[in-house]
Amino acid sequence: MLDYERDLTATDRNRLAESFTPHPGYTVIDPARLTKDTAGQPTTSVVLSQEESQTSSQAIDHSQGRWRYKHFVSGHWPMLSRPNAVVDLIAEEVEHYSQEER
Repeated sequence: MLDYERDLTATDRNRLAESFTPHPGYTVIDPARLTKDTAGQPTTSVVLSQEESQTSSQAIDHSQGRWRYKHFVSGHWPMLSRPNAVVDLIAEEVEHYSQEER
């Protein structure tokens, strides 16, 4: 599977392959229990795609709640292929939501 990730280096692929563990299946089938409705929670969804395209985020229903949508040109592992962009995004979202609370 990692061979198809175009934006990972061989070192990144090896590091991931060595640290993978079996997936805990219950995280897929157990329902998430939230303390309040997602429509009332500040939430950011990051869409990942290999090309610069708006189509991925356009396919998402933006009408529900306070969801914010960001797009990264990246494979599944932006924390490895684009770590500075991930840090910048987190800082931007923390700033946005802290301003919103004021």
